[in-house]
Amino acid sequence: MDRNIKDQLCADWCDVLSQYTLDEVRAGVRAVFEASKGRARSINEFQVQDQIRLAHRRIIDGLPKDTPPPEPERDNSPEAVERRRALSAELLGGAASSVAMPKAQTEAQTQANINEAKDQIGE
Repeated sequence: MDRNIKDQLCADWCDVLSQYTLDEVRAGVRAVFEASKGRARSINEFQVQDQIRLAHRRIIDGLPKDTPPPEPERDNSPEAVERRRALSAELLGGAASSVAMPKAQTEAQTQANINEAKDQIGE
């Protein structure tokens, strides 16, 4: 092989594989040949890089996954609700108290309101 061609090939391999350790490159070359089951007579630097990345992916996949901590259960007891309302009123300086919350309605009252709204819009 011409010396200039050989130098260029080596430079190409070094450009692609220089970020990896020598052991990683050797393992990548070995993996390419093993994957080809002995049929590969020549390989290129991108095949080696792909095998190194696969090895890295296997390592990353084997690491424990970060799981967010579970949300604490919210206390919906009447006392807790009243404490939260009082705290909100204190923090908002009474701004929230100007909005009247609707009272609980029965199903019949809700249906009556729906029918009244339909009558107003002409349905």
